[in-house]
Amino acid sequence: MPTIIFENPPENPQTAQIAEGTSLASACDVSGAPVPFHCRRGNCGTCRVAVLDGAEMLAVADAHERSVLAVFGLSAPAHRLACQVQMLEGAGQIRLRPHAPRMPRAKLLRVPLVLDARSGGFVADLCDERTGAIVISGMSELQEEAVVVVEFQARGEDRSREVIARIVGYEASAIPNGYDVALELLEHDALLTELFQAHAPATSNGY
Repeated sequence: MPTIIFENPPENPQTAQIAEGTSLASACDVSGAPVPFHCRRGNCGTCRVAVLDGAEMLAVADAHERSVLAVFGLSAPAHRLACQVQMLEGAGQIRLRPHAPRMPRAKLLRVPLVLDARSGGFVADLCDERTGAIVISGMSELQEEAVVVVEFQARGEDRSREVIARIVGYEASAIPNGYDVALELLEHDALLTELFQAHAPATSNGY
């Protein structure tokens, strides 16, 4: 089982034991590691980290990741984008230093979701004049620790917003195809937070 040491700050490193084959982004989310994320698609470079030790335990960077690193004057294997890294099997130690601090972990939000029969995806079971439909994209079934994209368009805005979130837990609700979901927003969005807090399920699901 790999051990990851996050040196941020160097005088007070954080250590996490991670299962083999785990993505580095998932490892950061579960352990609360001090690595910031934004797009999680390898496009923005927010999650770049310096690899101080253990580069051989990380899957080789592809051409896209290398091109984004080059924008910042960086190159693999000495630097990586955490959202693109897959850890290889085997025990060992990996030391990383994030290039920027991570925002404090957000308070868990309890969200009512319904499986939409037509699209096969999940939508938030709430009605609010400030926004249209709130969709959990790229997911046909709920999974704990899954990182998802919450898509919605606020009234008066020309473009839809995309907010990265993590599913912490869930349970079936009394509504057909409905679930009460504990969600952690990995990116700050004041409107989405306010909407979810205002329409939280009335009963506790234990999360």
